[in-house]
Formats: sequence, structure tokens, C-alpha cells
Amino acid sequence: MPIQWGHQDISNFVNNYHLFRMFESGRNDYRRLLPLFMDSATFENMENGKLPGLILASQSAEFFTSIKYPDRIDIATRVIDIKKDRLSYNTVLFSRDLNEPISQCIATCVSYDHNLHKKVYLLNEFKLGIDKMEANPSRTQQLANNLELRKFNAK
Repeated sequence: MPIQWGHQDISNFVNNYHLFRMFESGRNDYRRLLPLFMDSATFENMENGKLPGLILASQSAEFFTSIKYPDRIDIATRVIDIKKDRLSYNTVLFSRDLNEPISQCIATCVSYDHNLHKKVYLLNEFKLGIDKMEANPSRTQQLANNLELRKFNAK
């Protein structure tokens, strides 16, 4: 992900607000890979609220170093904990210019039924999809690189 000049604050460093947006992009990208590992109709019904989906309950970040425009960031996200009604993601932002991690975020999302307006258990099929995806990260990355959402046209 390219850093934009407008991401910088008055000190010419990328503002933490934008780093939180990048963490969210990492979580969203992770979720968009799940239809490769579970029934796509079930996934779509989770996303559109017909089945329980995820809502962000909390997040905390550590900031290791500052970055500046025109750096590029690689975003790595994985699930580090799954419980009956929630899961936690670890997202790390890597600077290509510095060749090191610049920040990491732990985010907990709960399973929420938008029709019942309450927290519920995670769907088993969803948990199995995560297990399949996490079992072979190299294969997951190969599949991900062929998705439309990963293609960038720099015209």
C-alpha cells in the first residue's frame, strides 16, 4: 500500500489515524479471502447481515517507529485467538523503505446477529474457514494474489 503525501501530519510523519485505517484494511482484506475457504453464499450472508457477522469490539496498537512519504507498507494479518463468540486479529505494518515492522494492532471482533441485535456464537463454518486459511499461509497468499481485490492498475 503506498503512503500518500496527505497521510503526513505537521511533523512530516504518517499520522496514527492513517495507520489505524491500514489495520482495518488488513482485517478487511483477510475477511475477503475467506470465501476461498468456506461456502461463498454463507460468507456473503454474514457480510450482508442475514447471518451473524463480525463487529469490532476493541483494538490496541503499538507503534515502533515513524514513516514518511513516499514509503510503501505491506500489511500482514492473521487470527491469533478464536473463542466461542469472538476472535482476535494481529495485524502488522511493514515499511519497505525501512525493511522492518513499524506498528502492530490487536483487534477483537465479536460475532453479532444484526437481526436479533445481540452477540452470538461464531458460525462453525466460519471458524473452519479460518482454520483452513491459516493452515497454509503460502498457499493462501498465492490464491490471494489472483483475486481482483489484490490487482492494482497504475494508469
